[in-house]
Amino acid sequence: MRLFLLAILAAAAPASAQSITLTVPVTNDRWNYPFNFAAGDEERAPIFAALREPGFDDRDSTFLLGFATGPAIPAGLGAGRYRVVGARLRVVVSSEPRFAYDPTFDAATTSYAATDPLHTPDSDAGKPMEVFAAGFRNGVTPATYTEATPYSTVPSFPPQEGTRSVFPATYNAAGSATDVSRHVRQRFEAPPLAIGQTDATPGQLVPAEAIVTFDLDVDAAGFAAFAGRGLDAGQVVLVVTSLHPATGGPGGGIGPRIYPEFYAQEAAVAPVLGYIPTLVLAVIISGSTDFDGDGDEGTDADIEAFFTVLAGGACPTGACGSIDFDGDGDEGTDADIEAFFCTLAGGTCG
Repeated sequence: MRLFLLAILAAAAPASAQSITLTVPVTNDRWNYPFNFAAGDEERAPIFAALREPGFDDRDSTFLLGFATGPAIPAGLGAGRYRVVGARLRVVVSSEPRFAYDPTFDAATTSYAATDPLHTPDSDAGKPMEVFAAGFRNGVTPATYTEATPYSTVPSFPPQEGTRSVFPATYNAAGSATDVSRHVRQRFEAPPLAIGQTDATPGQLVPAEAIVTFDLDVDAAGFAAFAGRGLDAGQVVLVVTSLHPATGGPGGGIGPRIYPEFYAQEAAVAPVLGYIPTLVLAVIISGSTDFDGDGDEGTDADIEAFFTVLAGGACPTGACGSIDFDGDGDEGTDADIEAFFCTLAGGTCG
């Protein structure tokens, strides 16, 4: 696992690549459940599933976490200029020991009905705690999501599937989101960005106040597009979820509650004891397409200046950026050229 220290390392020239590592406390968190009418005021957020329950998503109760990334990471530079090279989410368990720790991926088929011919046995106890990128609909965007954002534009009664405004999602390389809220009943796999890790022994009941960390797979397909759009909008939104069945409590009748629950920032003890969810990001911001530093971005003069400096010539304006355009420490490589033209074209680069 990579550990990230709180630091800001910005290159001197504004047109050069910048490397920024920072810790961001949660700004907007919400227990995202169709019958939570307190919006972002809840002190704790349980996560559980409603498998094969008509009207309810498989991943029924989730924990939405929005992290405002400015001013250390300036927004509005264009999604293609941001490259996240490390990300760690941290949350804290608020429930008494009641759910088994599972640090490994479980296939969707392990959540099929036992009578389903495609059902596969779960080889270990429990279900993993997982984090996904957030997908958006109903007019909600990373820039507009807040704790007060309605669960859906569709009334909660009667319950309806696939209507939540912010949902757990996977992204493809083109940046298109797939809602994975119902992937068990829709019968497809949904690999998360990360699985929660604790100091507990696999199979052990996770104690209250346990710290759960998620090291996000920044190389996952579509992650660059998702993260770039969020950073460009000034807020990265993640979804913590699980397929722990809700046998008790909200939506689950009177059986025992065996699903995780986490502290939200509104919990009285959260700021005192350091239980507020946090996200640590390591980001490289590629150089500006105003390469020659004359105030105009992406012009023929910028392209000419870039290749002049790349070839070892002098900057025509005396104010050019670094030719280490992708910020990896190696100057004038094919990757720098690719990053320059990707950014020039407004694409998602990474």
